[in-house]
Amino acid sequence: QARPLPAPLADYRPPSIDAYNALLEQLGFAELLAARDVGSAAEVITTAEQLEPNACIYPVLEDDGELVGIAMPGAYVPKTSAAWPELARWLASDAPKVGFDLLAARVAIPELAGITGDAQCCSHLLQPSNWAPHDLDVVAKHALGKAMPDDDSIRGVGKQRKAWRDLPPDQTARATGYRAEIAAALWDKLSPDVDRAQLAEYLEL
Repeated sequence: QARPLPAPLADYRPPSIDAYNALLEQLGFAELLAARDVGSAAEVITTAEQLEPNACIYPVLEDDGELVGIAMPGAYVPKTSAAWPELARWLASDAPKVGFDLLAARVAIPELAGITGDAQCCSHLLQPSNWAPHDLDVVAKHALGKAMPDDDSIRGVGKQRKAWRDLPPDQTARATGYRAEIAAALWDKLSPDVDRAQLAEYLEL
């Protein structure tokens, strides 16, 4: 027997992402937060004159671990850029640097020096179980209430998946510059509550 719907389907309008996320936060389902866009404004650095290194770095890596560039809040430096040699010198210097999951950066950039903090280590120390597996997008949802576009939504899936190097540089800059912003915000949010001796031990691992 057919029953009338409580409300006509034709009148249904899905909630905005902001309203959807607000409800999820209220209910405590941070892991289900939805990303609003594909990133934020970031400049593609092509010359050494444009380069202004930021303490927070985000290595842009292909699926096989190959480094294709370094993102910072508001900026992206491709490894093919004329600015790269200058950035490489800064990366190898003792200038303080922080980020998220910088172990991957150390593997891709053996000469990387000056690492003083890693927000992923903070996540492990503060929420060893609740925020597992401690990926950037997971920790951002729990600690900041922010959802990030994942690689699949940016690069595609299956046979349509593109390498970072094959995306338009401005698209890579928007996506990875935003990740660097999130990494910086996580460091600012989490690091004050972390025991510095324990953090130093993690950074030595």
